Amino acid sequence: DAPAAAAGVPGGDDSLVVNADANVAKLGAAIAARVRAEGLATLRGIGQKANYRGIKAMVTAGEFLRQDPGAQAPTAPSGSDVELALSLSESAVVQEAKQQDGQQAKRTVMFMEARLLALSPPVSPPTVLPVASRTNVGNLAAAIAHALRSGPGTAAEMRAMGGAAVHQALIAAAVAQKYLITDGKGVTFVVVPKFMELEHGQDADGRRSKQLVLTLFRRDA
Repeated sequence: DAPAAAAGVPGGDDSLVVNADANVAKLGAAIAARVRAEGLATLRGIGQKANYRGIKAMVTAGEFLRQDPGAQAPTAPSGSDVELALSLSESAVVQEAKQQDGQQAKRTVMFMEARLLALSPPVSPPTVLPVASRTNVGNLAAAIAHALRSGPGTAAEMRAMGGAAVHQALIAAAVAQKYLITDGKGVTFVVVPKFMELEHGQDADGRRSKQLVLTLFRRDA
């Protein structure tokens, strides 16, 4: 595998690590290589900038794998698409340095676990959830959980532009998964990230602006 970009997250496992300066293309290639070799790649990072680069690298990895006939994809049932699908979670990690009050400092690590899955189209149009940089994470997580509780084959779709909004979306997805696990009904979901060009709006170079679309597919145990 190509090496993942630098540290900043406590080590101890074989997951790939993303930081705020990671090269998205190289990290995407490393993720794709890990999925081909092992069927699974786990990425972890701390902070808004690192996780924004991480999710962009996941989009890149998915594009690499879709173009690669050698990717280890499961046999897709008729009408299904094979996608690089993510399971998101977060965990508080104690840092070595202490705060001024003597308490142990903690930072939240985002984990993105990626594998190829055959996903059937939703049974109805996904619930669209726009996300901004100031979107309330708890409210968004509750909206995700509500949408996916409605029945098998359902989906939700978060749309976000910019690192701050995308970070809110990722955290909300991780929190929503905790809500669904607490229900005890075996409902989980996976996330498929893709960029979508906007019909209106251009960046500084005259290219069409893009927003990140995170489609959440319900999975039942």
